[in-house]
This record gives sequence, structure tokens and C-alpha cells, in this order.
Amino acid sequence: MSNKFSRSLASILCSRLGGNIGHNDNSILEELCDNSLDAFNDSDNKNVYFATYNCEDSDEELEEDYNKTYLEVLDNANGISNINNILDGSKGKINKIGCKNSGFLDSLAYLSKLDGEHTILTKINNVYCGLIITFDDFIKEYNTQSDSNDTIDYDKLDMILTNNISNINNKTIKQLLKDKKNSNILEKFKKQKSGTYLKIQLNKDHYDILENININYFQYKYNTKLNLSINEEAITINDVNTICKTDKYKPAEVDLYISKCLDYTLYKIVNNINKEVEYYSKQHNSKSLLRNFSFTFSESTKNLVVIIHPS
Repeated sequence: MSNKFSRSLASILCSRLGGNIGHNDNSILEELCDNSLDAFNDSDNKNVYFATYNCEDSDEELEEDYNKTYLEVLDNANGISNINNILDGSKGKINKIGCKNSGFLDSLAYLSKLDGEHTILTKINNVYCGLIITFDDFIKEYNTQSDSNDTIDYDKLDMILTNNISNINNKTIKQLLKDKKNSNILEKFKKQKSGTYLKIQLNKDHYDILENININYFQYKYNTKLNLSINEEAITINDVNTICKTDKYKPAEVDLYISKCLDYTLYKIVNNINKEVEYYSKQHNSKSLLRNFSFTFSESTKNLVVIIHPS
């Protein structure tokens, strides 16, 4: 008898609430950028755009207007051949950056706190398909269970979630794109032959996510040519300026030597920048910890990368 074990999408998403995914603003954008890069051919002219925009909306029941802020992500890659795989991860990628199929779910949970409405549109040779995910009923039920129960009924949550995920076809998307209120990013998407567009409704904690990003961060993360735009600030990432090229940028190396004695441990630290040697000791019965160590950079070495070699 064989058993097949599978976690529901609701369970996976809820596990990412409460700061459990270990991300920050930079790493979340990197996850989304990784997904785009995985969909390009090596020879493609790679373009990835990030932008935020505010959309005024109204709630007839509350009789009031309110603003929603969205993060938009667009690439001109090859599109997603199986749009549902972005959620269920039934097929993994081989020899790709985002091989675990978790980056999008991490990003969605981090940016939205599993609330609001989110759109995924993809296009292959001018044919569209897409998904609309609405979390409102899902997060309401999750909060209700969290406040009143000792356990979470993920089966019930998964049913609610499934009922609020809608596939949209080529004809419907083309009609939606005729809206004159489309953002600049969405207008770019219309003109492309292929690519993927994401619109994620941001939780209020992340309204200013792109304002806090230094676009040069991505130059140090990627070793490929990429045209990247963040709220219309553009950079061409290349494999020339990357600090990972040791033939151009000398790495700073730190060697840590550890010697364990009867009552204490000795630490010796040397580096390849200067001749300074630092020593530390720690008694075994002491509660104090060796938290960090450092050495002084000279002006001529301020662009070095620190590499720590534990003994």
C-alpha cells in the first residue's frame, strides 16, 4: 500500500505568515526577479520592471472611497506555459535560480499578508492566460479560527481559497486590457509578444517598498546582463561590474583559527589586508559569547568583499 502525502496550498501559505519566511524587502524583490530570469533564454534581451501605483476604489456597503496600493512586476520573457503551476508547484525547474517553486508564494505572503486581490497574467506568442486570487474570505476565516480554536482547519481554508482563485482566458484578458485606466506597466505588457505581469495588492506595511530599495543592490546579486527598472529608475546589470569577479576585485579574506584547551578556547584571526592579528579567549563555563570580530579597511581597499574561512 502506497501513501501519497501533499500539503494544501492553504497550509503552505499560512505557514508563511508571521515572519516565518525569513525575507526582507530586497530578498523578496530578488525572488520575483529570479522567477523572471528563469523564464528567459540565454540570448534574450532581458527586461524586468518593478513599479507601485495607487488605485482609488469604492465600497458601496461602507459608502466610502479608499486607496489600494499595488506592486507591479513585468518581464518580457517566454511566459508561463502552465499558469496553475505557479501555485501548486507540481512541476519543478531544473538548473534554474528558483528551482524550489516557492519564491512566488513567499513573495505573495510577505507583500500582501494574504489579503486583497492579486492578478497574474502571462502571454506566449500573443496568447494570454491568467489567474485572479482573492484572499478576503480566506484571511477572514483564518483570523476567526486563530482567535477561537486550538487548531486550524486547513481543509476548510483550502476550499475557501480554491473558490476564490479564478482562471481567466485570452478573450477575457484582452477585454480587460482595453481599460483606459491601465498603468504604464500594463500598457508595456500589451505591446509585448510574450512575458508575465504580476499585480500584487500590498499590505500597508509595504506601501513604500520600492522607495527603500537601492537599485544598485541588484548589480551585486546577478552575474548576467539585465535591464532592470524600479519605479522608472533604470540600471543595466552586467557581468563586468559585478564584485564577484576576483580578477578585478581582490577579495578580503579572514582566517579564523580555533584551539580548544582544557578550560577555555583560543581564537586567532588574521587577514590578507594588513598584518594585524587578533586573539580572543573564552572560558568554557562562561556565558559570554564571541559575537563578532573585525579589522580595519584602508581607503584603497574599501570595495573589498569579506570572506570568512572557519578553521
